[in-house]
Amino acid sequence: MKLSEKQQELIDDYLIIEDPAERMAAIIAGGRKALPYPEEARIEEFRVHGCSSRVWVTGWLDEKGLCEFRTDSDSPAVKALADMLCRLYSGFPPTEVALEDPRFIHELGIDRHLTPTRLRGLGNVHGRVRQLALSLGA
Repeated sequence: MKLSEKQQELIDDYLIIEDPAERMAAIIAGGRKALPYPEEARIEEFRVHGCSSRVWVTGWLDEKGLCEFRTDSDSPAVKALADMLCRLYSGFPPTEVALEDPRFIHELGIDRHLTPTRLRGLGNVHGRVRQLALSLGA
């Protein structure tokens, strides 16, 4: 499966929920299922700056050479959205991760539920994931 196909599946799965507020609540509830973030990675090097909450993102290549990303935040909503990004991009080659924009943010209406500051912060999380993918693929 291509990353673009995985993203379309994600979009389709959440578009089943017609009410935008309920959809956003389901997305945030999904953040409670995030994989654990390593405590030793809760350091400045992995912190995403420009977010209103503290957010960390780390990544590595698995044994197949595919990206794996993890995130954490002190805000449940931010953690849920950052985790969506990390889950979307995990399991794909660095070049594919670096080229695929997170269109689900617009297509699911997430951008209409966030303050401009939170939306910029989510963009910074995506930038960090992209930066990690580029460095992992170098």
